[in-house]
Amino acid sequence: PGTDMILQNPGATGGFNWGSVSVDEVNNLMIVNPLFMANQLQLIARADLPEGVTDSMQGTPYAHTSNRFMSPLHVPCMQPPYGILGVVDLETRQLLWEKPIGTAKHTGPLGIPTGLPLTVGTPQTGGTVTTAGGLIFSAGAFDNTVRATALSDGREVWNHPLPFTAQGTPMTYLSPGGKQTLIVVVPVFNSTRGNGYQPLPAYEEDPLGGYVFAFRLPEAM
Repeated sequence: PGTDMILQNPGATGGFNWGSVSVDEVNNLMIVNPLFMANQLQLIARADLPEGVTDSMQGTPYAHTSNRFMSPLHVPCMQPPYGILGVVDLETRQLLWEKPIGTAKHTGPLGIPTGLPLTVGTPQTGGTVTTAGGLIFSAGAFDNTVRATALSDGREVWNHPLPFTAQGTPMTYLSPGGKQTLIVVVPVFNSTRGNGYQPLPAYEEDPLGGYVFAFRLPEAM
């Protein structure tokens, strides 16, 4: 960037490099959840910074700004979807299917939730985990939901509400008895509510740090 504002698209949190990917190694399928959010970047002469403001670019004559490309109403300046889920065949390099993931019920202009369960495709703050039984689990969409999606065709087969947006990728493990469990960690300290952009006010932060959810998967999954 220079001293004039430029656009970075995809932005610093995407396309694929935030939550990364998961892979079905048996079928050579790669599960991706890219972001479609642009950033505004600009260099600012260090002498022009307000007093007391510091920046990571110490030792250079410039600081920098990096902001999401949002309107004054705090709405992205591009049409949705802002995040999708898709499957790529690693042998043929073909996209098998893609779909928007995440609803608008916890997002809206000025950070006011619309309450509308319309699938718009929100940004996502975590990756996916894929099971041998053909399910894709994700929990980072800005609608505070963990969901299971069929690897074969993208059908949503299960979902469960979360108190906040998960900031990482779900985990799964097999117990010594052969039972499979899904783990979702939902932080609250310095976390976000739904829209993923507004930090929680200090009085709503949980000093214990958040929640851990565990779900037992049926044998077939």
